Amino acid sequence: MAYSLVDVEKRHAENPCTFLIPSRVARDSLRPDDTVKLIFEVDGASERLWVKVVACFAQGEGYKGVVRNCAIRKSLPQFGDVVSFGAEHVIAVA
Repeated sequence: MAYSLVDVEKRHAENPCTFLIPSRVARDSLRPDDTVKLIFEVDGASERLWVKVVACFAQGEGYKGVVRNCAIRKSLPQFGDVVSFGAEHVIAVA
């Protein structure tokens, strides 16, 4: 799949009043069974998908999760696909 994850920390820095993200502590403290929202980009378009955390690595090493909803674009991960991500990609924690 030729997609990328959006660095939400960068977007927040560019638009701090309108592009809100959870605290760094919350994004660094994820545990298995937590659900987070990530922004996936492909071909200049983006979609926000919910991902259930299934594995946590050493601090700063990131997470592995399973997509919990269906993307409209077929080139993005679909329900049940496994994705790797970091705290810098988490736009929301459920």
